Amino acid sequence: MTPRKKKDPAEPIEQTEAAPGEVDAEGAATDAQPEAVVTPVVQDDEQMARAVSETAQAPVATAAQEAAHEQAAAVEATAAVEAAAPATVSKADDPWARPISRLQTQERPQDAAFAANLDGRQVVSPLQGFGQLWQRTYRVRLSGVQVTPEEVMATWKEHFPSFQPASNRFYPTSAGIKPGHMVYIDANLIEGPGMSQMTEVASGVMVIYSDAVSFTVMTPEGFPVSGWNTFGAYEEDGAVVAQVQGLERATDPIYEFGYRFLGGERKQDKTWSHVLRSLAAHYGIVAQVQSSKTLVDGRIQWTKAGNVWHNAAIRTMLFRLSWPVRKVRDAVTGEKK
Repeated sequence: MTPRKKKDPAEPIEQTEAAPGEVDAEGAATDAQPEAVVTPVVQDDEQMARAVSETAQAPVATAAQEAAHEQAAAVEATAAVEAAAPATVSKADDPWARPISRLQTQERPQDAAFAANLDGRQVVSPLQGFGQLWQRTYRVRLSGVQVTPEEVMATWKEHFPSFQPASNRFYPTSAGIKPGHMVYIDANLIEGPGMSQMTEVASGVMVIYSDAVSFTVMTPEGFPVSGWNTFGAYEEDGAVVAQVQGLERATDPIYEFGYRFLGGERKQDKTWSHVLRSLAAHYGIVAQVQSSKTLVDGRIQWTKAGNVWHNAAIRTMLFRLSWPVRKVRDAVTGEKK
């Protein structure tokens, strides 16, 4: 499933609310929260896609609008595409990844949990998620630095793993941030004694688009959220602005509960604020991160409750707990998995 070409990432995004002091110097969110703008409840996927288009003005929004209409055609065309070119990787001059029906991991970390959570999985749009649909935007202004958006994006791609907080381990392939390649993620959803290991997720995202000033990643089945994140750099009022924008909903009931009541949403806010502050610090800037969020669709999609079957957090925990059994099995069979 390949979304149509995105809008120019340089186009500024209208913020529902931006609070410059929302993130303090230590990376913790303050009590001031951006106001959520609730759109009318929609009745079907087509209406939801239209609501997305009206609300989200970033490149990721266009993909959401088209997802419902293109998914069936993309899946039907997959067999012919894969027969001609089995790899998901696009040509060097093509910013889009090739359409696929199922993920096949390449250059993944040795930890077999990644293969268990990714091989054979589909990439999913917000339409396939369970919880409320949110658009979240995080921005940092690189004032006083003589750089271009292209230079900022090149730096961001190169240092993407090192800009992450300690609880997030990102592993791009040797090709880097390229269309069709995976970025493997080993993260802890909840921080705290005993909770970090219990909420570990060994999964990843697929780069579906990448050009000189932006890239977009898409989540697979079982990932905590279903949807896209777009990372972009553009000029605004004489300075380069770096931005992260996500259009996503919690994938299943367990993730939705975690986001609402166990600090999941706060953890996500801290993560992307940390990434943007790290990018600014690379240029010697101590910057404040502006953030906003918009509730695009307030529905809970109960028909997607079965997504819990692929829950990567549960499967990662079970994979870790089954290590003694697999060790004995491998010793008996002479295999190593």
